Amino acid sequence: MAGLDEVGRGPFAGPVVAACSYLEFKKPVKSLILKLKVLGINDSKKLNSRKREAVINHFGLKGVNLKVNSVYELMEEDDFKLNLVIKKLSHLEIDKINILQASMKAMSQAFNQCWNKRHRGIVGIDGNKIPRGINKSLRSEALVKGDSKSLLIGLASIFAKEYRDHLMVKFDRKYPQYGFSSNAGYGTKFHRQAIAKYGLCPIHRKSFKIVGK
Repeated sequence: MAGLDEVGRGPFAGPVVAACSYLEFKKPVKSLILKLKVLGINDSKKLNSRKREAVINHFGLKGVNLKVNSVYELMEEDDFKLNLVIKKLSHLEIDKINILQASMKAMSQAFNQCWNKRHRGIVGIDGNKIPRGINKSLRSEALVKGDSKSLLIGLASIFAKEYRDHLMVKFDRKYPQYGFSSNAGYGTKFHRQAIAKYGLCPIHRKSFKIVGK
């Protein structure tokens, strides 16, 4: 069973980031469900940074240290194993194939790094589309507001958002005039004014219709 979500479709700058939380289990795992519910897992946009970080800390990790392409072994007991993978596609890839396709590609890449091909199950995807890169032999379900309905999708959304937010803080140090540490690349008034004044920086998405460029 897997949950997929992405963050960063709307920003003017930076990558789109996806995560997959992947659960292998031998029998129903009520203990895991209860543990995840206690953490308050939900749509990452409904949780502030402190609460998202608390979820990540629960698994012995820190948001600032998260990396793409690593398989994080979040929990393992006799009856189950819960892993998570983060992927990103850069602004260059977004400009090349468009933001929708980049989002779908990032999610399918995250899933395929987690997926044990011997296993069959359900793949839940936040939104209304199923990425083409997910094996068609699996039962895939697109769930609008899935990050609020599924604990696995919600968990993926939290990790994806914290990774991306910390990455944008790093970009802010390189391009401080745009306020990336506070706006994460989204089109705030301050960000638009900065673009009008300074033009675009190397991580802006050139394919977006950005006011002020």
